[in-house]
Amino acid sequence: MIDGNLLVENLIGYSKEYLHLSEYDVDYLRVRLYKFFSLDYGAAKKFAGRGKVLSKEVLISNLREYIAEVFNFNGDIEELISEIFGQLIPLPSQIDRNFKSFRERMGSHAAFDYFHSVSCAGNYVEPEDFSPLFHELGKTAKIYVSSADREGKDYLSDELRNAENFRAITYEAEENEYKFAFLKYVDCAAQAELFPSDRKSFLLDHGAIEDALSFLEYLPQLCIISSVSGKTNENLATSDRFYLIGEDLPIFEAGDLAPVSSSAYPDADLFIVDYPVATVRFFTFNRNTVSELTNDIISGWNTYADEENGIHGNSKKAGNRAFFSIKILNDGRYMVHISFTKTDDFNLYAEKKGVDELFSSRYYPLTLSGRFVIDKRAKETFDNAVKFVRKQSSDKSAAKPFEKLLSKIETENLFVSNAQKAQTLVSQELYDAAENFLLSQSAFIDEERWLLTFRKFLSTVGIK
Repeated sequence: MIDGNLLVENLIGYSKEYLHLSEYDVDYLRVRLYKFFSLDYGAAKKFAGRGKVLSKEVLISNLREYIAEVFNFNGDIEELISEIFGQLIPLPSQIDRNFKSFRERMGSHAAFDYFHSVSCAGNYVEPEDFSPLFHELGKTAKIYVSSADREGKDYLSDELRNAENFRAITYEAEENEYKFAFLKYVDCAAQAELFPSDRKSFLLDHGAIEDALSFLEYLPQLCIISSVSGKTNENLATSDRFYLIGEDLPIFEAGDLAPVSSSAYPDADLFIVDYPVATVRFFTFNRNTVSELTNDIISGWNTYADEENGIHGNSKKAGNRAFFSIKILNDGRYMVHISFTKTDDFNLYAEKKGVDELFSSRYYPLTLSGRFVIDKRAKETFDNAVKFVRKQSSDKSAAKPFEKLLSKIETENLFVSNAQKAQTLVSQELYDAAENFLLSQSAFIDEERWLLTFRKFLSTVGIK
């Protein structure tokens, strides 16, 4: 049985090691924890300082065991554990001060790393490891295998921000106040969000783009991506947050399909991207060009209508939308991507069929930028399909999403013994599904005419 007194000391030791607990505050935290666990504080002196520095996983396991054995608790144990960590993690104001102090004294990387480590150690962020799945097979998409089981996670719930151990940094833009926080559930390592302090949706207008740029210059190692969330009564697209990631997206590596130019912005190098979702890319050293040109393109899309080809921006209720990503390159240039997509599938793979059901990507703009995720359970299904292809298993039901492929292999006797060849064969099914999904989500979808119709839109905003 877990000793409650030692459990308290272990929590204090963990907080000192990973959550920057000051020695000055140890006695205060000890009193709070003794009261929380209804322990006799008279024993505190005997046990003080006898705790061990345990890993978060072991500490949480001990908490679950102690709660189950000692408390007559009928609620959600994980929520109770979150509340306990809410007592260990520094107060929001202290984290905000620490973050800003780190940034001023040691730079943006140190501040970012501090905030991320506290968010993880405070049991808010649920870190996942991501390993690539045969990236050389993808034309434009990349598939990553998550170490987690992603089933049943309400990853977009605003209630997550009300958790006791949620912390956010306040950021003052030109006219608006934002909160910067790490996401509890992620699609890539150290994924964060920037959202208005009033938590209201906002137009992707010049002011929002300026705010995004200002924050990117505040933490220039990140890439910032606008969300796609809803519409106003005037059919203007709104966003509810910006996503922030510290790594590149597959779309960044896509080639250039055709160069274009704008006489109004001669300092911008513009290209139509060789990518399934219609995208324009530009590079510039000029910050003002980033905000003005991005705003011109998105504003043009808000009112665009091509009746002849059935293409509408936000000019109709069932129109399409645009989102952008901005990254500062090592040479000081800004790299901007603006993509044009359908609006009818914000619940990724809402009607899953075949191998599509294996994808558990969570965030629409990241997925449309080529980053696809399968989780631990899906990887087991993948491995079962590989075993079947190698004739190490005859159970097709264990790899049902690959049923068509496996039936063809069985019927035509296409079994292979080589492990890498078998994995490549099965992986290709996933990559084909990812590429087809991207193609289906472009606002310009006619295979033969999409480039022509895309150029037609770009010409309306002075890009030819």
